[in-house]
Amino acid sequence: MNFHKYSIPVFAISILILSGCQNTGDRINISSMIEDMDKNDVNKFGKFSFSIQDKEVVIGLRSINELFKMRLDDGFKFIIPKDKSISAKDINLHDHYDNYGYYSFVNSGKEYILAQYYGYKIKNLQPLFLNLSGRNLKYDFLLLDADLNPIRKFRVDTDILRIFLDEKRNRIYYLEAFEDFNNLKYIEF
Repeated sequence: MNFHKYSIPVFAISILILSGCQNTGDRINISSMIEDMDKNDVNKFGKFSFSIQDKEVVIGLRSINELFKMRLDDGFKFIIPKDKSISAKDINLHDHYDNYGYYSFVNSGKEYILAQYYGYKIKNLQPLFLNLSGRNLKYDFLLLDADLNPIRKFRVDTDILRIFLDEKRNRIYYLEAFEDFNNLKYIEF
């Protein structure tokens, strides 16, 4: 069973099993794995993106430089790594825009994982009145194998809205945020 990609602004995942109606298979609160962060700050800094492929869940955190995997068992219950902890010690809790942005979108296939990686301060994503140097949406594309080992980093000198992985054609499709929104472009790998 394959699920579609999702990006949600809360720090918990619920797996829905579709069988005529929606039932929750399991729910996990990822914030329980984060050290050095108060519960009140999790909503502000705890955004993430995730993708599910054949019971493998890939999670990319947006405010913490962390990309990791979990599995679902046959009953769609999360198998949580026992030693998984995430450090938030580098987060500036007083100024959200002073922090760096990381994984804004992940897309997983059977052989590859594609991550949309930012690596700049959040302030650079903001419009002109909050960021006098101008908005920067120049994401890198990280292509990883199924075990999260890096294969290749793609740097595209354009503002990116979203990326999609096509394993059959060995392509990464992307949409430019401002210039050519109606044209889907791609890179071959």
